[in-house]
Amino acid sequence: MDGLLERARLLLAQQRPLDAEKFAKKSLEEEGESSEAFLIITEALIQTGKPKDAIEAAKETLRLEPDDYLSHFMLGWAYMADGQYKKAEKHILAAREIYPDDADAWGFLALLEIQKKHWEKALKLAEHGLSLDSENTNCVNARTRALVNLKRGSEATDTIDSALSRDPENAQLHYNKGYTLLQKGDFDAAIQAFGEALRLEPNFDAAKEALVEALKGRYKIYALFLKYVFFMSRLTSGQQFGIFIGGYIAQRFGNATLTNAGYPLFGGLVTGIYLILIIFTWGASSIFNALLFLHPIGRYALDKKEKRISLAVNINLLVAIILAITGIALGSLAIAVPAIGFMVCIIPYASLSSFYTPWKLWVVALFSAGVNLVSLSAVYLAFIGQHDQAFNLSIGAFIACMIYSWLPGFMADG
Repeated sequence: MDGLLERARLLLAQQRPLDAEKFAKKSLEEEGESSEAFLIITEALIQTGKPKDAIEAAKETLRLEPDDYLSHFMLGWAYMADGQYKKAEKHILAAREIYPDDADAWGFLALLEIQKKHWEKALKLAEHGLSLDSENTNCVNARTRALVNLKRGSEATDTIDSALSRDPENAQLHYNKGYTLLQKGDFDAAIQAFGEALRLEPNFDAAKEALVEALKGRYKIYALFLKYVFFMSRLTSGQQFGIFIGGYIAQRFGNATLTNAGYPLFGGLVTGIYLILIIFTWGASSIFNALLFLHPIGRYALDKKEKRISLAVNINLLVAIILAITGIALGSLAIAVPAIGFMVCIIPYASLSSFYTPWKLWVVALFSAGVNLVSLSAVYLAFIGQHDQAFNLSIGAFIACMIYSWLPGFMADG
């Protein structure tokens, strides 16, 4: 390895990926192509949150060393960072085929099984990796997450505490300890763990996001919401779909039964509660983010995007409440109905947190703004007496957002 690459590798170890990338690129310019330079660039790009660029760099490594373990492993890691899990698995399996005794490959395969929610399989892969290297961080993290989702929390805690006793300066281990504590509902301890992870690695985005969740978890209503989120996260996509469909059928049956029995008000209440639960499921995180604006830690943990989404969600919520109260106070259903449009608009605005690709962000933002415009038009029509048109626009906004609520699962980047 030439001097430039030695310097680049040292900078990577010091958590200075941008500088490492510069030295590796300089080596390519002065010394010509080398797989080591592309490997360093790949890892640096992954660390700086540029997985697509990392994939291209890793492909260059594979071109130069098609039968090398690290060539496949780094490309698999880059694909994994980009959320392309099938491609990641293909290359990690190829790496394991070349070098079956490396614990990192087993750890990554375990983490990929966790993405599939195959907890038992992930646990077996992680434990095999730990039999090869008892201190491997990827395997420790995968074992911890698998145990948590298998509701074996005490074993998960023991695993992570043992690893931290050997490597107390590992930010990823502190993050996983915090994640374990978050699932157990120990929010104060989770905040400390995420804070330590960020002290060791200030640009650790996942730890920042988790810290925000732990801070909001101190509010009892949000703590209940987190329990629901963690419950749903353990289920496969098919099971989740079944719950959504089951909930819809149950509310329709309840509404019809109560209405036919002569209690239409209670029937409508069942449907109303169902809709509120859907909206709360989508918007709870953004609604509670507003409570962190003045928090001494929370205001720094929230990034600009999260603050803007929270502002949009809470403005829609506030307008919906004002319209509903005004309509009730004036005895005018026509004025209250447009509140529906503002309430359901929480769904697309809140979903913006799942998008990172610029064009997707713009599409969803424009859709959300369009629903707001329709809802504002409904308010105007209601106040000038065109009640039927106001009602039709409000129902149109409602239908559009309900249809939209099924799309982010297919479109979301993360």
